[in-house]
Amino acid sequence: MIGRHRGLGPQEVACWLGSQQPMTLVAARGFKARWLGLAAWSTWGNSPRGLLFMSCNAIHTWALANPIDVLFLGPAGAVLSQHESLRPWRWAGCVRASAVLELPAGYCRMPGWQAQLAEAWSRIDAP
Repeated sequence: MIGRHRGLGPQEVACWLGSQQPMTLVAARGFKARWLGLAAWSTWGNSPRGLLFMSCNAIHTWALANPIDVLFLGPAGAVLSQHESLRPWRWAGCVRASAVLELPAGYCRMPGWQAQLAEAWSRIDAP
């Protein structure tokens, strides 16, 4: 059983915040990957990447160890809503969103994050 104080997922703040490396968007596919999200991805913060949920408009942070930044995106990748440092054991949603992107807490406070997101979005194959 997962205790309220023993979170899963990334245990440290991402080491790549502020780097100039291009970000990669990794799509969560299948029920298990979508349900577990970052809780099942212990190496998430080791390189610049975000976890993308296509055809999604709500997420939870149940069992995560640390807060995350969450972006709700429209069909063309435009940011419709953002939640910075969403704490563990919470949920967030945006009715108009067609995708959700989970990022390390603090990502949306970096200068130039919008351009990095636009570049990463242009490299994905949307369903």
